[in-house]
Amino acid sequence: MPGLFVVAGRPEEIMPARDLVGCMPDEFSLHELKGCHWLSAAVCTRLTKDASFGQSEDGKIQVLFDGYLTDIVDIAVVGDWRRQPAASILDLYRRYGVSFLLNLRGAFAFLIVDQRAKKAFLASDRKGSRPSFYNQEKGCLRVATTVYSLAKHAQTCLSLDNASVVEFLLTGAFRDKYTLFDDIYRMPKASVMSVDDKGHVETRRYWRLKFEPHTTDENALVAQCNEVLEQAAQRAVDTMPDAALALSGGLDSRVVLGYLREVKGGDVPVVCFWERGTQGDDSKVAGQLADMLNLPKYTYEFDMKDFVSTADYATLSADCSVEVIDSAPLTLLWERLRGLFPAFINGDECFGWHGLVSSKQAAFSEIRWYRLSQAARVSDWINPRIKKDLAKIIDARLVDLEHECSSNRPNDLKDWLYYEERLEKMLNAFVASKLRSLEILRPLVDEDVIDFISTVPEKWRDDKKLLRVLFKKRFPELNAIPFAKRDVLPQVDGFHERLKNDPEWQKFFIDHLIEGLPQPLRDLLDVKQFNRSLFALAKGSSLPPLKHSLIERIPGMWRFRKPPENRVAPMVAMLRLLQLSIYLRYLGKV
Repeated sequence: MPGLFVVAGRPEEIMPARDLVGCMPDEFSLHELKGCHWLSAAVCTRLTKDASFGQSEDGKIQVLFDGYLTDIVDIAVVGDWRRQPAASILDLYRRYGVSFLLNLRGAFAFLIVDQRAKKAFLASDRKGSRPSFYNQEKGCLRVATTVYSLAKHAQTCLSLDNASVVEFLLTGAFRDKYTLFDDIYRMPKASVMSVDDKGHVETRRYWRLKFEPHTTDENALVAQCNEVLEQAAQRAVDTMPDAALALSGGLDSRVVLGYLREVKGGDVPVVCFWERGTQGDDSKVAGQLADMLNLPKYTYEFDMKDFVSTADYATLSADCSVEVIDSAPLTLLWERLRGLFPAFINGDECFGWHGLVSSKQAAFSEIRWYRLSQAARVSDWINPRIKKDLAKIIDARLVDLEHECSSNRPNDLKDWLYYEERLEKMLNAFVASKLRSLEILRPLVDEDVIDFISTVPEKWRDDKKLLRVLFKKRFPELNAIPFAKRDVLPQVDGFHERLKNDPEWQKFFIDHLIEGLPQPLRDLLDVKQFNRSLFALAKGSSLPPLKHSLIERIPGMWRFRKPPENRVAPMVAMLRLLQLSIYLRYLGKV
């Protein structure tokens, strides 16, 4: 995966950073930092060496850069920051230290090594769009773009972070700074990590989202919203004018389409995709929009019959950081687009996560950051000897997240959690899985768009109310086509049917979840209870009773209890466990 790779520590113990990189696609290059005895660094990138590497005249300050800048605001810059971003970062550092980070716009990660100060700085953009992970082992810091790379090069056997495994089963992503493994952590977005020649490491955030409403006037809000969206679209077009837009039947990508057409003054190529046989109308509506505007359209139909043959590839391409196995064949689309477009534009959701909530607990539930106590079936699968302790850890982590939010209002917490957690841990992981194939632009989470949203009162963030009002006024012709009612991604009902009727699927699930289940996952589970659920789903029979329900504590009463037949949640959790099993079997070092 593209990005920065760093190893720092005692000179006799550091390995070459290039060893962390692994296989690179043909269009990527590897540029390395030279001449620093206590730090090794490399950047895997699509950029030329002139764009990704910069150094001072005496060679004492060096910069490695990956990604792109869309703007540098409120500060003078020497040189062409679009074509040579590393050189511009070098110039800014020499004049301002690292205080210029708030002035940058774009999707990037960069490393500055200052051998005069015997210090290095690794920085991430405000969105965290270039995920970085790190661990410290025996006085050595390693940073890589995937957990897999760090785990593969660990000097000792790794142990699972069991609480994070359960969180993945509940959520489909890892939370906060945690990953699948103890001692491997995610670097926060909008942060800078410093490391010196003595091995001292410090990480700090240089920006945090805070909700501070400024006005309730509708006309003023609409005008400001229009201004920042126009600017975001212009930045995207200036950065990569030939990018294609992922067009759905919903609001967000339609907003992006409207502004792209306006600032570009020409056709915007669009990509639509759907599952074969889907009942959803998402792609149909997107196709109607493209046809109405006579836009160049690329369509892709994927078939879940290819699930077994693509599950491994999907799992590894996403570094198992987010649930992708539920639509595994879709991952082939990004490879197909590689030769057609230089970049892909996402319409990320950013104007509030669904409707208003009335409590802080509801805020977590709304973004689907659940507690173990909220998922009876998953709780039933966990080894009873460790379940209570894991539940406490998960609850404590949610409390820590709540305390990080600067507002006490439940809806501010909900939208803060969406941006700080769901967007970073889930949407960014989806984006990262595509970066091997093509670059990604995301105008709806442009830095100045997010800054504006932080000033919008909650009633205007409610279910994207402000965005809907603006869109209706600004693009009435696009608003005239009804929005889609159902998405085209695979539905859980389809998994139930295939698992029940397809011997290949049954064998695949049994191979990975029973016969080949890695021992660390086996230790986490109450294996007998989990297996009963798996066989019930495979046969289409009733799920087993929850063994710790109150009624079953009465001798003999378990016979009369009708088991809950919510088959969606168990199927979803089982798919997530399947993905973890595949990942760990490939890794092999646990």
